[in-house]
Amino acid sequence: MNKRIKKKLMKKEQRGQPPSAEAQPSGIAPEQLKALAIECWRIRNLLPEFACSKKLPVLTSVVEKMNALLMSIGIEIEDPTGWDYKEGMTMNVALFEDNRLVPIGVQQITETLSPNVYVAGTLVQAARVIVSVGKGDK
Repeated sequence: MNKRIKKKLMKKEQRGQPPSAEAQPSGIAPEQLKALAIECWRIRNLLPEFACSKKLPVLTSVVEKMNALLMSIGIEIEDPTGWDYKEGMTMNVALFEDNRLVPIGVQQITETLSPNVYVAGTLVQAARVIVSVGKGDK
């Protein structure tokens, strides 16, 4: 094979691989990466609304690839929905609401308005959540 074709094939292979942490563009600020992670999380949460669409598998695949790329550069997204809430957790509680479906004395995160975002294992964005306070049966 001639050298020109080999170079083109090598470039094509490199484009298909996710960038390594060292290859992270220096022009991207952490705030931009945090915002990108939050928007990817929002898109992933909207996917169930497209259940009837023939394009759902494609969109799901795209979102999974975006999340994989974020993880490859050290960005993690964590959704605390469903967790029991304990005082002192590093979260921004937007609202405490009474809920008869939750047992008395239990505080549970029932909705996440924005997720926890970690960069290289360090929390850079605390989740913003709604906590349901149990008013139901024990």
